[in-house]
Amino acid sequence: MSEKKFFRVPSLVTMPCAWSVGPFLDRFYAELGQKKIVGTRCPKCRTVFVPPRSVCGACWKPLTKWVELKDQGELVNYTVAHVDMRGAALQTPRILGMVKLKGGGAKVTAIYGEIKGVAPDRVKVGMKLAAVWADEPKGELTDLSYFQPVSK
Repeated sequence: MSEKKFFRVPSLVTMPCAWSVGPFLDRFYAELGQKKIVGTRCPKCRTVFVPPRSVCGACWKPLTKWVELKDQGELVNYTVAHVDMRGAALQTPRILGMVKLKGGGAKVTAIYGEIKGVAPDRVKVGMKLAAVWADEPKGELTDLSYFQPVSK
C-alpha cells in the first residue's frame, strides 16, 4: 500500500481570541486593579483561599463569602531559580515564594510571587513581606509586581 502525499502550504495564521476566567478570578483580577487582594472563605473549615475558588477542596462546600486580605504576610516556602523556564542561565537568581497573607485568620492559603530586595542567601522562611504594586494597575495578575521584605 502506498503512502498518500499531502500538499502543504506553510503559513502563519493569526487567530485572535479571548476567554473568560470565570466570575471568581474575574473579581480577583478586578480587585487587584484596585490594589486589593481578596479570597473566599469556607463556611465549614474557615479556610481562606487566595486566589479565590468556588468550592472548598477539603469540605466540598460552596464558597460565597469574600474576604479582603492585607498586602503583607509571611514567607512560608521559597525556591531560588538560577535558570529561566527555557533552561537558560539567569544573570541574577530569582527568588519565588509562597506568601501567607494577613487578615484572613489562621487558615489562609498562600499566594505565589517573586521576592525582591533580599539576597538569595538571606531569604528565610518566616520573614515578613509586603506587596509592591504596579504604578498603574490594570486588573491583571501583574498588578501585584512582587513582594519585598518589610523594613524594621
